[in-house]
Amino acid sequence: MKSAACLAAAGFARWVLGREGEYSQVWLSENRPYWLSNVTVRYDIAIETWQKRSDLFLTGIRGWDSGRDLPSAASLGLPEPASAKSGAH
Repeated sequence: MKSAACLAAAGFARWVLGREGEYSQVWLSENRPYWLSNVTVRYDIAIETWQKRSDLFLTGIRGWDSGRDLPSAASLGLPEPASAKSGAH
């Protein structure tokens, strides 16, 4: 299933961004080590957010397969579209 592939990709991204990962090694070769955690934490948070969303999507798909309605975008953790926020039509 595509969701499983996304989760595997997110796991790989987490490894790449980890302390032993290639990204960290390259970053450390060009920057000061004390700031690395401030950089990688942003990626960790984004990966965690998308992993949670992926789980919610998978639950929604399973529900759809069982005859239930698709969940709303908000219940999947998706942000409101910019056009809806500004009131544009």
